[in-house]
Amino acid sequence: MAEERSLHIDHDLCQKARSDLTNPRARLSAEMAWMPGVAPSAAEKLVKILSDNPVFTRSVDRLPELARANLMAAAFELVDEYEPAESIAEFIRDFAWVVETIDASDVMRDVNEDRAVSGFPEVREVETIEEELASRRKVYKSVLKNLLDTMDPNKLVETMTDAVSVATDDGEDQGPALIDELVDAYEVETQAFLQKESENISKLVESARVAAPQGERAVAPILDKLEKVARNWDRVAQPIQLSAKSRGIQHPHSREVAYDLRSLGIDLNNKHDMLGQAHRMTGLLQELFAELPEVAERLGEDAEAIAGLRRQAQEKEKNNAKWARDVTFSAEVGLVFKDELSISPKGIQWKGATYPLESITAVRWGAVRNSVNGIPTGTDYTIAFANNRSSQTIELKKESTYSGFLEALWRAVCVRLIFDMVSALEEGGVLEFGDIKVTDDSVTLTKHKLLGANEKVRLGWHDVHVWSANGSFVIGKQDDKKTYGSASYIRLEHSHFRACRPRRLQEGRAQTQRLHQGLTGYGERQGQEGIRRARLDGLGRGSAQAEARSGPDPGTSSTAGGAPAERRAQAGLFTPEAFGRRRRQMVGHRNRSGGSVLLARGLRQKIFRPFRADSLIFGAIVFRSSSGSGCSACIYSARLRSRARAC
Repeated sequence: MAEERSLHIDHDLCQKARSDLTNPRARLSAEMAWMPGVAPSAAEKLVKILSDNPVFTRSVDRLPELARANLMAAAFELVDEYEPAESIAEFIRDFAWVVETIDASDVMRDVNEDRAVSGFPEVREVETIEEELASRRKVYKSVLKNLLDTMDPNKLVETMTDAVSVATDDGEDQGPALIDELVDAYEVETQAFLQKESENISKLVESARVAAPQGERAVAPILDKLEKVARNWDRVAQPIQLSAKSRGIQHPHSREVAYDLRSLGIDLNNKHDMLGQAHRMTGLLQELFAELPEVAERLGEDAEAIAGLRRQAQEKEKNNAKWARDVTFSAEVGLVFKDELSISPKGIQWKGATYPLESITAVRWGAVRNSVNGIPTGTDYTIAFANNRSSQTIELKKESTYSGFLEALWRAVCVRLIFDMVSALEEGGVLEFGDIKVTDDSVTLTKHKLLGANEKVRLGWHDVHVWSANGSFVIGKQDDKKTYGSASYIRLEHSHFRACRPRRLQEGRAQTQRLHQGLTGYGERQGQEGIRRARLDGLGRGSAQAEARSGPDPGTSSTAGGAPAERRAQAGLFTPEAFGRRRRQMVGHRNRSGGSVLLARGLRQKIFRPFRADSLIFGAIVFRSSSGSGCSACIYSARLRSRARAC
């Protein structure tokens, strides 16, 4: 037969075939490269189909697995160059699973059956078959690699990615061994490209870090380039990542690149407050490196943290916008010659001058209802504010202007002043109100002597009580009527409030912005339920009962005609103070006849969170516990500015 065939094909090839068939070991290799277990006529028919319609042979079944694998391997050499990558990937997947199911025992049985017909000795050991199968798998891998080498790079990457994806269910299941071997060969071939691109990624990451201090506009173009390079890198590395995931390992090179990019996102957020760009980087990483379980878990945590920060930023922006609306008010003052009085985030505008909100260190206001012989003669409204250089006093006649401006002033300035005073006490500062000196855990009063010089006495808060008398706020020792200190509601007009430290004034804006997040609702309730309720007719109700219980009204004075004028002080410098949980820790109560300052032990502890603003009554803002347990108070001081100084 060999001599006959040599007349039609190469003589040396025929002689080699005869030699292989007569050598036992070489014959086995030739048998396993053919279609063992298939009848000669059927095999001849399949060969003809292979040459006429190679695509059809991909779906031929009811053949022994080795014969089917050999037929499919031959079909790979006839793949059309225009065939889509997806179709080739499915063919590779099917071929790999056929190879995976080849059983050495079945192959030995088929080979021995064919040898029984030819009279050639049978194969005795299955290990011999297994050795030949290992050689066949190398041939199969070489066939696939040769096919991929004929493709352009983009189609090659797409085919490999699709093949690994469909064979491993996107990395979730272990794929056939032939796919893993093919990916290992692919990784070797792409190593130089991946290394070069990863270096480009590192350079762009460093460039973004250098540009970050200049702002988002400088960083954005670099991130655009970085995203493009990272996507290109991941596109090539995707088959390797999927294969590694299916095998329960990670691609080290992908891990390094992922953490390099992640570190940039962290720096943009933590060091430069670029939350949007950090969110962009995290989203990109989640998309590109989902195949790396460890990295994906970290990125999930990052995404959750950034989502929380974004919600906070959105809430802050919303609160700031609401705060800006709440602190904006404008009205005309005057009957004939009108001046504009307005307040906004830019500051207070009055008589052509602008006073920035953060520069204001003291505020006071008051409303005086005048009457002669019990007949009301009108109400005078006063609002005043000061900074370190000057002070302004505004006299008003309209209650709507007075209330509207105060409502905005509280949110714009007074919360910050409260914060400053609390911070002063927290840092060991001393606040002075008239001849009263206050610290976080004590108060210094004056012991008045009939003969001899008065002396200063320092007392704990449990040793004192407070009241109002003769137009002054008074703190006195509980068991000694001669030891007390007072601050006039009226005669301190020329005193001024100085912030606890210059640094506190500089930080005022930042502190206020932080307070807006936690205290916007607080300020809103205070404004709606406090100042809005502070109508003069409400202040007048109960005054007789208050005087009967507390003595003369602190605001009482005389008009030019000698008749008493009822003066109800509504406002003053904001000095927030808190009651303790037990009554014995309380140093004051809601004053029924005038403004009051309530300072408590542990002033700085939880001064805002437990309280809700309840009302503004007789010159005092009263706070009640939001849990409803008792009365916890925070009441600001007198109508006129009191002196406050940090020692």
